[in-house]
Amino acid sequence: EFQATSNVDSLRLSCRISGCGNNCSRPLLADIGLIAHGPNRYGVYVGGNHAQQQLAQYTGREFPWGIELKEYLHQ
Repeated sequence: EFQATSNVDSLRLSCRISGCGNNCSRPLLADIGLIAHGPNRYGVYVGGNHAQQQLAQYTGREFPWGIELKEYLHQ
């Protein structure tokens, strides 16, 4: 839903989500990465890239899955 409503695809940005803190889906290599920090808590990471030259950095923000997270990502 986020990708469809935020033009992520047209901007050629990548977004990856991991349900565990072990970096399983490699969200730190995405422009926008979401990593579970606990039950229904996702940390937001930004700035990674597919060329594996830079890892995403933690924004210091975490949200439960839902409207608040979606609104933050749209910014």
